Amino acid sequence: QEPRHVLDLLKPVEPDFFEAIPVSDLVNKVANTGPEIQERGIVSPQAEKPRRQKPGADENQMSLF
Repeated sequence: QEPRHVLDLLKPVEPDFFEAIPVSDLVNKVANTGPEIQERGIVSPQAEKPRRQKPGADENQMSLF
């Protein structure tokens, strides 16, 4: 098949199509196999950490990392 034959399938999804759901720490651990891993996790508010200025860095110097 040519890519142009499926071009109509390649379109962006509506903005409300996906939903972010918090999960618990039990997810992604092979040892956890019970039904409790399907329960929603609790989101705790995290304070934003202030960015540290690197010693000797100024606004004109770009950083690779």
